[in-house]
Amino acid sequence: AAWGWAGDFVRGIAAGAGDDAIARGAEAAARLEDTLERLPRERTTGLLERLARAAERAGGPAPAIVVANAIGFLSQPYEATAGLIGNAALALARAPALRDHLRAEVDLVPVFIQEVLRHDPPVHNTRRCVAESGEVAGAELQAGHAILVVLAAAQRDPALNPDPDTFRLD
Repeated sequence: AAWGWAGDFVRGIAAGAGDDAIARGAEAAARLEDTLERLPRERTTGLLERLARAAERAGGPAPAIVVANAIGFLSQPYEATAGLIGNAALALARAPALRDHLRAEVDLVPVFIQEVLRHDPPVHNTRRCVAESGEVAGAELQAGHAILVVLAAAQRDPALNPDPDTFRLD
């Protein structure tokens, strides 16, 4: 059920969501929140509960924290997949010769998808919570703080790719 709720939640918070999608998203959020509240009282066997119990046995964070992060993780594939499909369609629309080339050499489609992911990634950043206080690149981070990890430029490093801004299948 959590997968369906995650989908409804994501569609409800998307830019341009209609009233119906927003209402379904709000209902999904309430169901997910209810799941979080029940975890400490119930011993069930669903995926979220199993993740929470595994973390608890390993001395990890509280079950509600694990489940909240799992819900976020479940919602991310919806956004990323939609972004990848859109970015691939845009790449093909911009380069009709590339589209023809891929039709003639279907084995290059996985290479094309990898290049779309490198050239125009569907996920530009992600948020994470600091598990333990420490220092990263000279910055002091405290346990529990939220950080933004910028991913968009990861494959555009000219030290690794001499022509990082060119879309190429080779």
